[in-house]
Amino acid sequence: MLEEERKYEVSPRFALPDLTSALPTGGRVVSQPPVSLRATYYDTADLRLARSGASLRFRRGDSEPWTVKLPTDVPGQKIDQFTWRTADAWAEGAWIFNEQGKHDIAVKAANKALDTDSDHSNALREKGYALMKMGKHKDAVKCLYNAIESNKKNWTAYDYLAQALDNLGEKKLAKEVRTLKTAEQDNE
Repeated sequence: MLEEERKYEVSPRFALPDLTSALPTGGRVVSQPPVSLRATYYDTADLRLARSGASLRFRRGDSEPWTVKLPTDVPGQKIDQFTWRTADAWAEGAWIFNEQGKHDIAVKAANKALDTDSDHSNALREKGYALMKMGKHKDAVKCLYNAIESNKKNWTAYDYLAQALDNLGEKKLAKEVRTLKTAEQDNE
C-alpha cells in the first residue's frame, strides 16, 4: 500500500496566518510545541493488510499511538479515525503480532484488551497462543481454558489448548480437548 505524506519547508520569515475565521463557534487556536514521532507499520507475514489496502501503525510519541487505516470505495481515501481503544481492537492487534511471530508484543496487546474486558475470549486465546509459542505452556493452558470458558465456540482456542497440553506431555488431556471440541461443534 502506498501512503504519501508531504512536508514543506518555508522561509524563516513565514508567519502562520490567522485561522480564527476557520474555527467552529466556541473553538480556539492553540499553539503546540513540535513533537518527534516515529512510526512502525505492521502486517502479517503474507502481507494480508497491504493486499487489502489496510494498514496498522504504531507511532511512538503520539497520544494515541495505534492507528488502523481501512480502505473505502473512494480511490485514495481511507478511514483513519479508528484507534485502539476497544478490547476487540487490542485482541485483533494481538492476532496480528502473533502472525508476525512477535509474541511478546502480542501478549502486551492482549493484556490491553483484558484490562478493558477480562473475559474477552479472543484476547485470552491470542495471549495463550503467544505464551505457548514463548514456551510458557502452563500459563498458556490457563489462558486458553479461560478463552473457552468465556466462549464455548472459540474453536481455535480448543486447538491451541490441545497443542499446549501436548507440549506439556499431557497427551490424554489434549485428546479429551479435541474430543470436546468435536462434540461442541456437533451440537450446533
